[in-house]
Order: sequence, then C-alpha cells, then structure tokens
Amino acid sequence: MNRKYSIKPIPFIGRNNFKKIGLSIFMILVAFQILTPPSNNIIIKSPNNKKEARLKTFFYSENIPSYKIYIRETGSLLWRNLLYLPSYTSSVNPNVELEWLNDSSLCFQINNVIVWESKEF
Repeated sequence: MNRKYSIKPIPFIGRNNFKKIGLSIFMILVAFQILTPPSNNIIIKSPNNKKEARLKTFFYSENIPSYKIYIRETGSLLWRNLLYLPSYTSSVNPNVELEWLNDSSLCFQINNVIVWESKEF
C-alpha cells in the first residue's frame, strides 16, 4: 500500500482578508480625522534649554478656541498636561502668548491679560 497524502496550505492572509484589513484601517483613520478637533501648536524652549512648553489651541465648535498647555524635558517623548482652559473668551482671534518667566515657570496671556501663571515645577 502506497498512499500519498497531500496537504494543502491554508492561506493566512487571502485576498478577501487583505481587503477587509485594509478597509478596517482606512475606516479607523477616517474616524480619527472626524473625531479630532482642528488644532494649532506652538512650542517654546526654556531659557536654559532643559524644558519645552507647548500651547495647543483647538476648536470644538463655533470658532471659539480652547487651550491646553503641556510641558516636557527636552529630548523626552512624553508631554505632561499642566492646563486645560475650555472656551475662555468669546473672541474669535484673541492675542495669545505663552512665555517662560524663568527656567521653571510659565505665563499664559490672552489679550495682554495674565490668565494663568505656573509655579515652579
């Protein structure tokens, strides 16, 4: 008795599975774009170049800006959130400024009025 057995390979990613995976990734990217509000980022370095601060201005609705301030050590990948300020002013284009007061404290101004000042961190 001489029997021959043939084993057919089962394709791991066939044409249909490849299409499903590609379509799923595309849908996730489109949903991310829809759910993420438009934003602008301004990054400034501390006077001694040891830290970076980021002011993120974003718009949820009606062109009224909201603000977030982040900080990190220079060269680090992770930002630490210091301030979230939702819809502080009804002005469409306020004059916004973030500046370092010294090596370890920040000042945030809207229309030349100090809104927030950090303590040393």
